[in-house]
Amino acid sequence: MTITRGREFIQGVFGEVPGGFPGVLTRIGPDPLPDPGLYLILFKMFASPQHRVRRDVLRQHGGPTTATQIRIIHRLDPVLVHKNVLERLQSASEAEDANAALALIRNTALSATEDAIRQAIENLGDKIDLATFLNRWLAKMDRPPARPLVPENDPEVAVMTSGEAMASLGRRFRNCATTRVVYAAVGFEVLLEWKPSPGLVAQCHRLTDGGWVLTDIHAKANGRVDPVTAAAFRSKLASCGIPALSPGSMHPRTSGILSLLGVGHGGLGANLGFEDDNDLDELGSDLEASRRFAKANASERGEARGHPVFRRVGLDQDCPRWIAELVRREYRKRLHPDAKPSHLKDEATSRFLEMERTFGEIWKMRGF
Repeated sequence: MTITRGREFIQGVFGEVPGGFPGVLTRIGPDPLPDPGLYLILFKMFASPQHRVRRDVLRQHGGPTTATQIRIIHRLDPVLVHKNVLERLQSASEAEDANAALALIRNTALSATEDAIRQAIENLGDKIDLATFLNRWLAKMDRPPARPLVPENDPEVAVMTSGEAMASLGRRFRNCATTRVVYAAVGFEVLLEWKPSPGLVAQCHRLTDGGWVLTDIHAKANGRVDPVTAAAFRSKLASCGIPALSPGSMHPRTSGILSLLGVGHGGLGANLGFEDDNDLDELGSDLEASRRFAKANASERGEARGHPVFRRVGLDQDCPRWIAELVRREYRKRLHPDAKPSHLKDEATSRFLEMERTFGEIWKMRGF
């Protein structure tokens, strides 16, 4: 078909011949597009001034024009219409996913303005894929769609409500908190930090009724979770309306049974720091040592010396760290709410948290 006859054909079908339209049809090649409707989409793209950017990006793309490219450029959000995005997408479905990711970023990151995103796309390097680009923007999240009802200035618990806070948490606890930003951004989960030493991280998942449930507790560098510290954390979260998953330990030495039988715990809730009889065995020698110290301290001095904060728990202001740790563990064992009957749990929780605050002050004063 000659160029003149081609233009006449376009004129006859569409009523006009937009600039550049015959050229893009030539780049499609001799074989027809699989969906005739794509020709109408392409015509509107070249005929309407509002689609100028889409038309220009399609023309900038080297090589033949394919049905996939037409579908992608047609569906992309206006902010994403750029050759740097087009060449990183393989299907119209991926274009829809990219639109959804952009909407998520806009809703959760205050700095994600249209101008800022467009400039970042313009500067997108050849070695950066689209997933990396979008993840970098999600890391700027500072408006999560949901968060548990924990007071902002709570002295024991901090809710991670921004990508920056989660990155800081990951550095301090040497874990993968920074990779969980997307789950916080979509409202699927939230991370909370237990501030008293030695510190813990709680992973909570959102329920369909808008509530939250505690599913995992993590120690620094994903080390062993101290069951007594975990009990304090769980009690605090429960008081904020965040229950924990059941540990599935209705039978004594559950974890030992599962280990002996060579089976796993079953996924979520396997790492919540619930005490098992195995843990009690391991703590026995430390508890006995703390009892001996408490007795010796009372008989030799009669009363602890120094700052009143230390005297609250019977510690000498100049005691070595190992003594303070043993006494702290003894207090935890005696007071933690999991060991109390239901009618005493509220009072036990209050006393337990007060004791934790006291030891937290001691740890700060001594630099432990």
